[in-house]
Amino acid sequence: RQEAVPVMTPEALGEALEPYRAWMQGRLQLETLSIATLPGALESFREAVRLAPRDALARVGLASALQMQFEVTRAAGRPDPALRDDAVRAAREAVTLDSSSGEAWAALSFALVSAGEISEAAAAARRAVALEPGNWRHQFRLAHASWAEERLRAGHRALELLPDFAFAYSLAAMVHIARRAM
Repeated sequence: RQEAVPVMTPEALGEALEPYRAWMQGRLQLETLSIATLPGALESFREAVRLAPRDALARVGLASALQMQFEVTRAAGRPDPALRDDAVRAAREAVTLDSSSGEAWAALSFALVSAGEISEAAAAARRAVALEPGNWRHQFRLAHASWAEERLRAGHRALELLPDFAFAYSLAAMVHIARRAM
């Protein structure tokens, strides 16, 4: 006996895709690296989390947008620790929802560095790299969370994957400056 295949109506299909549309909109806004798009990115990721509360990537996006918004307040000389704490919380929720996601571990590392939890940040970045070693963002976040040889190796790997990524050079330069090895 054959079982009936469920048919999805166009309306149901649209509803099923809505959280992923919100996530994509947030991702596009976030990747502009423009301060002006951060509020829209935050709104999009919050909507994605509301529509798909068990989706780890929605929380990764939210954590990343919150962390970037925290960095904006920090650069303006008025850091808002609530944004940083919310970023850490969202990233921890993402890891809880999907511990096999390198993106979730990398987002957690990114947020933990700003929270001053460097050992845990480096461990989270190492986990992201172990899960997805070919992702330049994970390599960069490991360089960001680590020091000395580990920073240099991770920065080098990030540059192999994304040549001329200026921030990877700057992290390596910090190590060389500290060593007085110009």
